Amino acid sequence: GSDSYGPGGYAGTALETALPVQIELPQDMQKPPVAVMLVLESSESGQGDQIVRGAADAVIDQLTPKDKVGVTNGAMGNVVVPLGPLSDKAKVKAQINAMTLGDPPSYSPDLNAADQALSHTTASIKHIILLGDGDAADNYQPVIDRIHGHGITVSTVAIGANGPDAAGLQAMAGFGPGRIHPTDHLGDRPPTFLQAPRAAPTPRTRQSPQAPRADP
Repeated sequence: GSDSYGPGGYAGTALETALPVQIELPQDMQKPPVAVMLVLESSESGQGDQIVRGAADAVIDQLTPKDKVGVTNGAMGNVVVPLGPLSDKAKVKAQINAMTLGDPPSYSPDLNAADQALSHTTASIKHIILLGDGDAADNYQPVIDRIHGHGITVSTVAIGANGPDAAGLQAMAGFGPGRIHPTDHLGDRPPTFLQAPRAAPTPRTRQSPQAPRADP
């Protein structure tokens, strides 16, 4: 529930010493890699676009160099940051800050571009996060159903969205099946946004050397 201990952040604290368990995972226990495509669009206001960029930065802050991230900018499927390992967070953030955000008539081209990028990666967890005001009305269920069929989850961040626009983003997250977070505040960032890419369970895998053996 909301009062339970979430993953991470307790190693080296008084809580760890009080518990009869080791909080940090052994080195041979690893989280599967995550691949995230951020689908950004303009909210048609300066402050709203700051929230879009800030929310995208918040997602990037959560990811590790073992994860992958890519970004589209609402220009009919234009991929500004190709999906790749997150080896330089500052560089990706600078690209997001510098890119021009489009106001597309439909999100389908960007969703399809994100789907195509994620479909070519072997990451265990694949996620699309759409950040915008939801004013591009279209029939998204067939698009998102196909994306989900590829093992990809879709979530939305509704920035300054109201009425039918907010309802549309809610429906998209439902098709995902992902999550939706509504906001119109510049300071509304982590931890809420950071939960989005990790919405799917992240099983741990133990890596150990395997000795070859001959079949009898």
